[in-house]
Amino acid sequence: MDRLEADKQSLMESNAGIEVLAHRETLTNLPNRALARDRLSQLLAQAKRDNAITAVLFLDLDNFKTINDSLGHAAEDTLLCQVAERLSASVRDSDTVSREGGDEEAITAAANKVMLQLAQPFVLNGMEVLGTASLGESVYPRDGTDTETLLKNADLAMYRAKVAERTGLINKVGSWVLASACRQMQAWRKRVMGDRLVVAINVSPIQFRRDDIEREVANALTSCGLPPSAVELELTESLLVADTQHLSEVLQRMGAQGIKFAIDDFGTGYSNLGYLQHFPIHLLKIDQSFIRKLVDSPNESGIVRAVIEMAHCLKLEVVAEGVEDADTLQRLIDNGCKFGQGHHWAIALVEPT
Repeated sequence: MDRLEADKQSLMESNAGIEVLAHRETLTNLPNRALARDRLSQLLAQAKRDNAITAVLFLDLDNFKTINDSLGHAAEDTLLCQVAERLSASVRDSDTVSREGGDEEAITAAANKVMLQLAQPFVLNGMEVLGTASLGESVYPRDGTDTETLLKNADLAMYRAKVAERTGLINKVGSWVLASACRQMQAWRKRVMGDRLVVAINVSPIQFRRDDIEREVANALTSCGLPPSAVELELTESLLVADTQHLSEVLQRMGAQGIKFAIDDFGTGYSNLGYLQHFPIHLLKIDQSFIRKLVDSPNESGIVRAVIEMAHCLKLEVVAEGVEDADTLQRLIDNGCKFGQGHHWAIALVEPT
């Protein structure tokens, strides 16, 4: 009887292993293509019965081949496993994360949470690597009523999001963001803080190199009845390091009108800081990769303190990105940083429409 029981247990374990091999991706242990499709079919059947919606999010890691070429296959596998862990931690038990080649507001919140998780640096071969991802979404029944159609449309949306920055379509996205942010600012100013409220808007380098960026910003402000001081445009270091005469003149003209400029993710780009004196920049945003280690790492603490002191010498304000606890906040205050953003105050929010 003992032998039979042992054989039975061995058979059960073998079957469980076969089940894993049949439905799980071996590296990350995420559901494979077959299991993901089966779960999506079940969700669609339930959505049809309940007259509800369900969504498919397709995610692709940007520059994945570059990481493989520069750091090797082992680092590539490590990155995939770390991505799988973060994705699994960012969704509910009822959601499915699968490795393959609610309502609308809940879907948007889930997508934002996933992207925030992936924005944090990955540790590969002892080095911190910043990764980005492109995300595509399809929603039943708006974008399809069967599994294959939803998967195809989510995949297509993801690739559209990825050709956007490279082909210049990001200009259309940037224009929509600018106009939407100004409209929202107008509503907030009426409801909340009046003229004290300022909105920061990221501007793509491609978008800012367009000849009509000045007119576009002016039109967005005018259509919403906002003064130039109501917006702060966040630029990247890569844009400013180019130091073209055209860019300098554009920033000077817009700055003279009252528009303020900030450098986003400062510290992750270039060591040539001469551009800080050549452009009408009024604010530096210290990248969260430094802030997150501020309390525990003397090196990061020294870098943050040096950036704050340098900025103040140049008459620039400083914003610390990624402040998530009271100890970090206190250390920043002690170092003379007056402004911060992060989950210590509030998570990212979506304004109801």
